[in-house]
Amino acid sequence: MTQRILQARELHPKLDEHASHLLQSYWLVVRRHGRDNVTLKVPTTLVKLAISHAKLCLRSEARLEDALVAIYLMVRTLQRWWPI
Repeated sequence: MTQRILQARELHPKLDEHASHLLQSYWLVVRRHGRDNVTLKVPTTLVKLAISHAKLCLRSEARLEDALVAIYLMVRTLQRWWPI
């Protein structure tokens, strides 16, 4: 387990084109629906979550599935604090 953590520390994943597009599209939909409780920190948080998930999977690139995990986590968090 220690070796896996050391490997993950060395990685610096970047978002691929598909993941970036998905996160941008999600952000636009959220903003369009006028959620007042969503701040401008959300896009940065989504990117960080996607990159962190890619790191956990020991990948050098954050892919579509990492973006989906980030969106899922964000939706669940928003639902917890601000129920629809």
